Amino acid sequence: MGKFLIISILSLLLISCNFSKKNDYKESPTDSEQLIEKKSKVMNNNSDQNEVELSKIKFQDVIKDIEIFSKFELLNSTIISNEKRRALLHIKKDSLHIILLEKLKNDKSITRQITDTIHFISDSEQQYTNLIECENVNNPQTEFIFAFYNYEEEKEYFDNIAFAWKVDLLNDKLLPVDTTGIRCLNISYLL
Repeated sequence: MGKFLIISILSLLLISCNFSKKNDYKESPTDSEQLIEKKSKVMNNNSDQNEVELSKIKFQDVIKDIEIFSKFELLNSTIISNEKRRALLHIKKDSLHIILLEKLKNDKSITRQITDTIHFISDSEQQYTNLIECENVNNPQTEFIFAFYNYEEEKEYFDNIAFAWKVDLLNDKLLPVDTTGIRCLNISYLL
């Protein structure tokens, strides 16, 4: 009887250990999150070596010409400085949004080079950016601020900001900024 009791207790312990291991699972990451993990060296704007690798690539179409972006969708682009020949490009895959700062070069046809990237994972279908410069009401002199905002109808300005960044044209960098006081014009307001 003692052996039976010991075997029963050991069996229960083994079963409970296996049960807790099975329930200790992690949700599988989305394709975008896997891309960030695999390609974090490319999208990590703190790594000088990897920025150099991306900046060496000349392209005309980021989605067709750069393999890691081939499954992305182009959403928007805009020139932000004619003088310095800089543009922003917004691409998306799943919940991953990537903003690229580009240097435009005049060759026989216009070619582009990436100087920096920043990424944002949106957990909502209601978060947008239209790459129109936003303003900082706390510091009106601040230039080149852009943001992802939560869309709200019938508002002249979007002030429910999910993520904001500043373009540093002196260093060709995209820098995250605090969203406090940031607001973006609703270009379709009163249309």
